[in-house]
Amino acid sequence: MRTCKDCEEEKELEEFVPYKSRGKPMRSYRCKLCDKEKRRRKYLANREEILKRNKEWREENPEQVKQARKDYRTKNRPQLIEKSKIYYEENKEACQATQKAYRKSHKAEIRATARVREFRDAEAIREKNRAYREKHKERLKEQSRAYSQTHKDQIREQHAEYRARKRSEKEGDAFSPGLSRWRPFDEDDLEFEKYIEELKGF
Repeated sequence: MRTCKDCEEEKELEEFVPYKSRGKPMRSYRCKLCDKEKRRRKYLANREEILKRNKEWREENPEQVKQARKDYRTKNRPQLIEKSKIYYEENKEACQATQKAYRKSHKAEIRATARVREFRDAEAIREKNRAYREKHKERLKEQSRAYSQTHKDQIREQHAEYRARKRSEKEGDAFSPGLSRWRPFDEDDLEFEKYIEELKGF
C-alpha cells in the first residue's frame, strides 16, 4: 500500500504510475488518476503549442506516422470495424451523400482501379463469385425470377442494346476491357490510361 501525494488516498501499489530509474522498475508517489488529471491540465494550458509541435513532428516523420497508423489499424481491426458500422448507422444519409460525391468526382480513378483489380485478381474474383452463387443458389434464382417479372421492358431494351453492340464489334469498333466488357471507349478512357499503367505495378 502507498499514499498518493496529491489526493492523499491510500491505494494498492499497482494503482501508482510505473517508471524506470537506472534500469530498475519503480513506482511513482502519484497515483494513475492524479497523474492523468495533471497531464490533462498541462495539455489544456499548452494546447496550441502542443498541437503545433505534434504537427511539425508528423510532417518531419511521415514514414513513422504511416507505419504507426498501419500498426494501429492492424492491432485494433475488429474494434475499428464495429465502430465504423455504428457510425454509419447513426449517420447513414450523410455517409451516403459523401460516398456519392466522391464517386462522382473520382470516376476515372475508380474505373481504372476496378479494371486493374480485375486483371490482377481475376481468378480469385471468379472463385469468390462461384462460391457465393453456389452457397446462395436458391435465393439468387428467386431474386432473378422476381426481377424478370418486374423489369420485363427494361430487360428487353438491354438485350436489344447488347445485340446492337455485338454488331458494332463485328464491324470493327473498339471495346474496352474490364468490368464493362461491351462498353465502347469514350473520351474519359484517354484520361486515365496513364493511371492504369501506374496501378498495374501494385
